[in-house]
Amino acid sequence: VTIDTTRALLYANGTGTNGMHCMSLADPENPSEVGDYLTYYVHDFHVRGNRGYASCINDGLEVVLDMTTPGTFTQLASWSTPNAFTHNSWTTADSHYVYCTDETSSPAGTLSFYDIANLASVKYLGEYTGLPSDIVHNVHGKGDTLFVAYYTAGIRIFDIHDPEVPVEVGFLD
Repeated sequence: VTIDTTRALLYANGTGTNGMHCMSLADPENPSEVGDYLTYYVHDFHVRGNRGYASCINDGLEVVLDMTTPGTFTQLASWSTPNAFTHNSWTTADSHYVYCTDETSSPAGTLSFYDIANLASVKYLGEYTGLPSDIVHNVHGKGDTLFVAYYTAGIRIFDIHDPEVPVEVGFLD
């Protein structure tokens, strides 16, 4: 479940074999469906403004959606992530960069990052491969800090002051 608190919308991810449902929470005791996205199975979803970032794990894709009209999804861009098992993603506050996780074990999935300032020409910038035998799971950010969870390596903290060169600055396992 992803909730857009600004617009009072709930996105139910992983619903059935395909898709994601969008529910209005204007009346939170009586949510009402306002639309759905059925092109791909969406495992995880991140909202930034009027854009949605769908991690389509089964298809190995990250898909950027325009959601200016609640419940209506227009695809703006999509690309494959390195291990083609896109689990989750997070954008920088200015939506200029996105970080994606591939939750694979063999080879171990990595944190990949992209310049998405021009969605017509998304630029792959690289991957963090500092934990070559550990499975990456989720990435979330706040300001210039990324928090990346791993199955067997705990949480790793990255400084993204320079978003194109994430630097691990701490961890807790």
